[in-house]
Amino acid sequence: MTITETIIVSLLSGFASSFISILFSLKQFSLKKWWEKKSDEYLRIIKELVELQNCTYKWNDYYLDIFSMKQFSSSNKEKLSDSEISEMVKENKKLNESLRKIVITGSIVISQETTNELENLLNKINGLDELGIEDPINATKHEYDLIKKTIENIRQYAKKDLKVKN
Repeated sequence: MTITETIIVSLLSGFASSFISILFSLKQFSLKKWWEKKSDEYLRIIKELVELQNCTYKWNDYYLDIFSMKQFSSSNKEKLSDSEISEMVKENKKLNESLRKIVITGSIVISQETTNELENLLNKINGLDELGIEDPINATKHEYDLIKKTIENIRQYAKKDLKVKN
């Protein structure tokens, strides 16, 4: 083998190994980005659920206050203003709509189990809306508990999907 052949073989093997290294690096980079996207989506879902849970807690407090005012007319608690109630309604609708969008679009990134869990929650909340007319205190308490359970389940699905160990 001549020096020229040796140089050409060395250059070709160097080029081939560089090309393979670049391919592996790009694959690793895309997997990392996909994992980050999934992680961000799970964090967003849990954040939305916690906000919805807080909103439900506010509604429960509101209904408890109304009930206590009816029971004890001498109560010195102040009633919420119409604008505060309107703001709570808007916040609740916004959070429900946000969860619906996650169910529709998020299923690309998140697990099917998570999507199903969110769908079940939204369906149960819609059922509770009807119950809430008759018994708003129990309906909001039940909704709060449902959201809490959903958060726990989604955390487990996220750990499994992202392969995170306890």
